Amino acid sequence: LGMSGDEVVHSLLDMMYAKRPYTTIQRAMHIHPTVTELIPTLLGNLKPL
Repeated sequence: LGMSGDEVVHSLLDMMYAKRPYTTIQRAMHIHPTVTELIPTLLGNLKPL
């Protein structure tokens, strides 16, 4: 994930711990500026394998 990847990992871990679907992050409000602002866009582009 590169620099600031820890921010992304932490957001995903929060969802896993809360047993929430990844789509929950898409509706979350992230404090600006941060790498985690990109998560909703990335998750919105996921496709089944």
